[in-house]
Amino acid sequence: MRKTILALSMLGAFAATTAQAVPTYDKREVSFSCLASIDCAIPLSDQLVLQVIGDTTGEDTNVYFKFLNNVGDKSSITQVAFDGLSALTFLHPVANSNPLQGTGTGTQFVLDANGNLPAGNTIGFSQDFFAKAVSQGAGGNGQPANGVNATGEAIEFIASDANHPGYLSFLNQIQSGDIRVGLHLTSLADGGSATYVTGAIPEPGTYAMLIAGVLGMIGVIRRRKL
Repeated sequence: MRKTILALSMLGAFAATTAQAVPTYDKREVSFSCLASIDCAIPLSDQLVLQVIGDTTGEDTNVYFKFLNNVGDKSSITQVAFDGLSALTFLHPVANSNPLQGTGTGTQFVLDANGNLPAGNTIGFSQDFFAKAVSQGAGGNGQPANGVNATGEAIEFIASDANHPGYLSFLNQIQSGDIRVGLHLTSLADGGSATYVTGAIPEPGTYAMLIAGVLGMIGVIRRRKL
């Protein structure tokens, strides 16, 4: 009888452990801000979406990134860059093919070791990972047909390296700015291009106002002491 009770209790403990091991996936959306040093005449922040998906239990250590362009204003995501996160891989590769296909038609991207986020140097953006859309025809900087330029299209990446931060850690680091994600958009309605990055980007004038405010407070404090 005791053996039966012991066996049942062990079975119950095993079942509980197994139930706890089931991954619980969470999805958060990260917003983008336009770099003023490029072209922000056409605001696109509301239609650009980065979905970050991960397991909150830690059972699945991968972090998944899905970029969408819910096009209202004409544009195409043709470059994706990460600052502070390297060695990502495509989530949906086509077997034995290069370039790699995203979801939806015409989302072909390739990894580029020599990539550069336009004007990223103005905010200290370092390209630890860079992918660009493949242009139609003989190559080039990526045309709209091979970028993400329509609702229903997406390009997805996965961080599977054990040294990468986990899902919850990534969310914290992207909020703190330790990890940044940049997008370069081409074929805007005005013929221009624009660069967007995660997190707020203070304008140069904002920095000046902040400094002036701090100096003003220091002056008030000094006068009170006198």
